[in-house]
Amino acid sequence: MAATRPAGPAGPALPDKTGIPACDDYLASYVACHRAAAIWPPDQIQGHYDEMRTNLLRDSLDPEVRPQLGSRCTSLALGLRQALHGKSCTQPSAAPAGAGSP
Repeated sequence: MAATRPAGPAGPALPDKTGIPACDDYLASYVACHRAAAIWPPDQIQGHYDEMRTNLLRDSLDPEVRPQLGSRCTSLALGLRQALHGKSCTQPSAAPAGAGSP
């Protein structure tokens, strides 16, 4: 069984993964791809990731929503690929080394 993390006082414990390959792949590449696409300032990416991750994990537990998550995550990944304009998520950015690092 997958490990779970507390969701806070108002919600159930959340799993580590959604169990939906398209969503887990999207989350695994989220930070690097958003950094490469420069969608948000570097200091805001982690907060957006945390929010997206929490929402997808929560939705993966909802039997009414779960069946649609695969297509939702595929759509999110497609939009991100378009925002990359052909760049790779793993390509070094034009920023100097260490820029945006904590």
